[in-house]
Amino acid sequence: MEVTAPYSTEILFAIAIVFSLIGLSYFITALKALKQARLVKSGFRLLLAVIFLPIALIAMTILTGIHGYNRLTHEELVASIQVSPISEQSFQAQLTFTDGRQSHFVLEGDEIQIDANIIKWKPIANILGLHTHYELSRISGRYHHLSDARRKPISAYDLGDQQLINLVSLRKQYDSFGYLLDAEYGSASFISANQPAQFQLYVSTSGLLIRKVFNKP
Repeated sequence: MEVTAPYSTEILFAIAIVFSLIGLSYFITALKALKQARLVKSGFRLLLAVIFLPIALIAMTILTGIHGYNRLTHEELVASIQVSPISEQSFQAQLTFTDGRQSHFVLEGDEIQIDANIIKWKPIANILGLHTHYELSRISGRYHHLSDARRKPISAYDLGDQQLINLVSLRKQYDSFGYLLDAEYGSASFISANQPAQFQLYVSTSGLLIRKVFNKP
């Protein structure tokens, strides 16, 4: 989850800019006064510069830390999921993607599961702005108990036609950045679907995750 303290980053950014400008201004005028042999004035302004510039540096350091943390914990919303039970161990799932597309599926089982292929970057690449790339592969029903999975109907549907990103093209596009690639793997996330509920599907720096949406009272 990203750090989203109201106005905190804006205030820190403003402090960093204003104090940097003030500190640099005092430093420049201190040098001018020194050239004119006005030692007292030069020393006083140099002292002010030494006060303002470190404060600006501290503000920028905190901003950089927040930015890096947000990059490392970045989550991208992929779709909203609406689940409606039809009967025992059977339910309907509606996926609404962020671009407005919708898909409907009837699934067998106790849980809904979504699989994807993932390209994961190293942490330094996340900080530099490269986010986890994904390619949805399938949606399926999943049983709680292995005995049910062995003897009851299996339901699975291809999500390949829903993909907006082609991983093969991405591999070629970022081939020169291969040293920043951490792993390429399959990721799956599942959650109980035995009652009406709404979920949100995210891709994070570690793979897929599904969160239940709780309606505010």
